[in-house]
Amino acid sequence: AVWMERAGISPEDFAINHPAGSLGRQLTLSVADLMVPASDLEGLSPQATLAEVIGQLTQGSNGKGSLGAAWVRTNDNPDAMAGLITDGDLRRTLQRHAPDTWAAIRAGAMATTDPITVTPDTLAIAALELMERNPRQAISVLPVVDPAQPRQLLGLLRLHDLVQAGFTTSPAPERQ
Repeated sequence: AVWMERAGISPEDFAINHPAGSLGRQLTLSVADLMVPASDLEGLSPQATLAEVIGQLTQGSNGKGSLGAAWVRTNDNPDAMAGLITDGDLRRTLQRHAPDTWAAIRAGAMATTDPITVTPDTLAIAALELMERNPRQAISVLPVVDPAQPRQLLGLLRLHDLVQAGFTTSPAPERQ
């Protein structure tokens, strides 16, 4: 980094000349490059049963398998997101309710209605930092939404996909 500064090379210049390298990827890959597109995801009705939620969480997307989350669409617009259900939301919901009431639980009641979201043009490294440094709890899935229509789901970004792409914000351990 010091040599780049002395040579008058910006990180963006470096990324253009070395796009396949780690720094190049961190400066050029966006959320849109790594997200699971909404067209591969089936939204749940707010009235979906607990069994349907578990099925969606387990089945996941076409070709990607389980995502660790499922999205709930609004009643009036099948492309609009009413909320997100994660594996953690499922566990917390089951903890709060007696087993004999589980049959009455619906997707809309267990969904997080104000999930933290990102837009497709967000840099992937910025999304990873948001996931890791969220004050509420660590995030493993982020909804990707249209900046002009924040309830319009464009896809889901998984921490797993960021790690597979080689992203890390934690410093690498030093070798002795």
